[in-house]
Amino acid sequence: MNNFCKQCGAPLKDNAKFCSACGTKVETENFVPTPISPESQEHYEKFNSPPIQNHNVGFYATFYDTFLKKEGRLNRWRYFKRSFVVNMVFSILSLPLTRYSDRELANPSNELSLYIIVIFGLQIYFLYCLSTRRLHDLNTNATIAVIVAICSVFMAFDIARLPLIIPCFFVNMFLLFKCGTVGPNKYGADPLVDKNY
Repeated sequence: MNNFCKQCGAPLKDNAKFCSACGTKVETENFVPTPISPESQEHYEKFNSPPIQNHNVGFYATFYDTFLKKEGRLNRWRYFKRSFVVNMVFSILSLPLTRYSDRELANPSNELSLYIIVIFGLQIYFLYCLSTRRLHDLNTNATIAVIVAICSVFMAFDIARLPLIIPCFFVNMFLLFKCGTVGPNKYGADPLVDKNY
């Protein structure tokens, strides 16, 4: 029969003078081993068991954390890799548009219009999410990411394309090459140190 602490129900080591879980002094004189009650054991397991870590994360959670999460920070290299993947995937998805002439793209059918809006809208949203986290790494809020997303919408639909290319280019160069904040900032831990980012 095991010996258990009368206070918290934790198992006691042989010849222990104090409970290792709660620090209660163990009675040694006239010591009679006390069987643990189910309530004490349940209480001990609830508050003293190690946290359960779920390493079996699903595809959606991983995809969301990688591309769609707007909280936390994203370092330069991860930002570059993820932006590259997003742009390549959406470039491939926009390949069917190359079979249309400029005239057909100027006056697209309803189905083609919907396809264009969905493809470019999703691409802009993905890049907005990545840019937001990259700006957080620079200890900056997401205002610049919103402006770039709006400019990208205008450029995607040929509204004032030329005046917007240069500012968007410089913002993207800033996001790619500016070093992030060293150590934690108000948006989270340093992504170069914390492997959860």
